[in-house]
Amino acid sequence: MSKSKARAADAALEAPFWERKPLHEMTPAEWESLCDGCGQCCLIKVEEEVTGDIYLTRLACRLLDTRTCRCRDYARRHTRVPDCVTISPGNVRAIEWLPRSCAYRRLAEEFPQRIVPIDGTQPPELIARLVHTSLEDVWVR
Repeated sequence: MSKSKARAADAALEAPFWERKPLHEMTPAEWESLCDGCGQCCLIKVEEEVTGDIYLTRLACRLLDTRTCRCRDYARRHTRVPDCVTISPGNVRAIEWLPRSCAYRRLAEEFPQRIVPIDGTQPPELIARLVHTSLEDVWVR
């Protein structure tokens, strides 16, 4: 292998996994690590009967910790809240209410350059700054 091909191969391996792998090849841990913690998955939504439009409310799931934007019982959330939404590589394209800043949505729409994996400790204001968007797009107050 030539040196230039070896360097290109090394560069490809150094690229973040979300730039190297299609959604369907990501492990569950890789997929989950992309969550930016905006909490919109946990907000109660209302669907308008006639138009089908979905509106976010200011009400959140009882398991949402609003200080950390994380689920208080993530491992058992489906048992405790049967209609809890799971966003997966298989359904992300169909969930239209995800904010434009959502890493899951951005990957599904093929905009990986702005993916910023968050470790769950950042407040929504920091997340908004990291993804170059407005706070209103990250969190509905």
